[in-house]
Amino acid sequence: MGDVTSRDLEARVLSLPEPRRRPAPGEEPRSWRRALLEEMLVEKALAEEGRRAGVLERPEAQSALRAEIDALLVEEVKARRIAERVRIGDADVRAYYDSHPEEVGHQGQARVRHIFRRVAKDAPAGVRAAARREMGEILAELRSGASFEETARTRSDSDTAALGGRIGRLNPGDLSPSVEAVVFGLKEGEISDVVSTSVGFHVFKLESHIPAFRMDFEEARERLRKRLTQQAGERTLREQVSELSVSLQARYRPEALASPDNDALVFALGDFRMTRIDWERALLARPFAAQREKPPQDLLDEMVGDRLRLAEAQRLKLAEEPAIAGRVEDLRRRALLRLARQDRVRKALPEAEVHAFYAANDNRFMEPPLHRLRLVALRFPGEKPDYGVYERLQALGAEVRSGRRDLADLARAVSTDLTAPRGGDTGLIRLDALGEWAGPRAYSAVEKLKPGELSEPLLMERYDRSLLRYHRVGYMLVRMEEVRAARGRPFEEVEAKVREALLSQRHAEIRRRVDREVLASIHAQVYDRNL
Repeated sequence: MGDVTSRDLEARVLSLPEPRRRPAPGEEPRSWRRALLEEMLVEKALAEEGRRAGVLERPEAQSALRAEIDALLVEEVKARRIAERVRIGDADVRAYYDSHPEEVGHQGQARVRHIFRRVAKDAPAGVRAAARREMGEILAELRSGASFEETARTRSDSDTAALGGRIGRLNPGDLSPSVEAVVFGLKEGEISDVVSTSVGFHVFKLESHIPAFRMDFEEARERLRKRLTQQAGERTLREQVSELSVSLQARYRPEALASPDNDALVFALGDFRMTRIDWERALLARPFAAQREKPPQDLLDEMVGDRLRLAEAQRLKLAEEPAIAGRVEDLRRRALLRLARQDRVRKALPEAEVHAFYAANDNRFMEPPLHRLRLVALRFPGEKPDYGVYERLQALGAEVRSGRRDLADLARAVSTDLTAPRGGDTGLIRLDALGEWAGPRAYSAVEKLKPGELSEPLLMERYDRSLLRYHRVGYMLVRMEEVRAARGRPFEEVEAKVREALLSQRHAEIRRRVDREVLASIHAQVYDRNL
């Protein structure tokens, strides 16, 4: 295997991430250096074992490594494009700061709760009057000391009922002018009179006024620069797709997504062809929430763009450039080491031990409950909530319940979801995937549906990670079609997951055991005086 010199050890130290380049507090330097040396010896031995065993020649290893290398090349083409085209200076950031005050502050907000009784626009006068009387009774109870939150939970028709009526922070302009005048005119802790709107009746409670705020430019500068750089990068990468399609003589026809012909050509590059049905299958192979994280056109642009960028990397022979070749070799070295260690770990885990772990934890490896839903989703036409969408779905739901309309036909005709061509059929999915896409309130409501039951319109929300809050994006009707109970899975089906879980639970112990075995097998001699 060869010697490891003090110079090799120094090079190893310099290759480590900054926090690992020195002993931990209280750790003796010689012990720290010996541990690093032993780590190097183990890696050299494992790499040699992996080469002898031909671990990188295995088909699955070659496929995985090829995917890693391709991803590296694609990212390099992206990075070069962005470095070439994107320049965000202080003047750009300042201009954005001055022209987008809502991004760095607010005019003054109100933290509000409400109780709502929904009444359709075309409801008879008697129905509207009865709802008005009921809200008057609720208001009287609140002013006599009843808990606003508990009353909202049990008697409000709003999506906020589960949250005790909490709407959260409202900005000027979020409400209609007449309602806004009432809400923002309340004192902290004050409850409004009954407020009539086109969709029903409300009682509001203002919890607090939040003073106007504006972040200083210096404080906002880097956050805004990052946002502008990201936006500019996304624009230039979209432009790159069109440019590479021309330069590489590819055919890209995104309009074919709307074709009724399954064989309509969407993309062709060299010997590769993708039809409309190929794209649909590729999209449906993604997890349920991931299918919906962006519009289908954007997801298609990303997939096509990456194929074009890989072809461009191959045309430019990027993999032969010394710096890129070094990174490719590093990927190969890491894969070799990882696979060789996996082989050692398998030997370190007796089959009886793996089976015993499965038997003791079989509930961890069960298939979770699965639900097949049929849904009709309508997104808001603009950025702000539109309660006309709710009323439209409510009316359509009434037609379905009365038998005048078939839910599958309705989905094909009006739904904005990817399931529309399949009549809104989601197939069997986990409900947490639905919650990840449509938000926790939709998850909670769908979880309570019985097979055959159709929901009222449910709010769909998208979580904005940059702002750490949910945005309302539309409503949907959901019918529970089928519930498949959780079921146990045989060991052969989940063996890989069992091993992964066992290793995760005992990672440190098993790694130490493997390292000791490797060091013993190579009869390593460490000269402490040279450390």
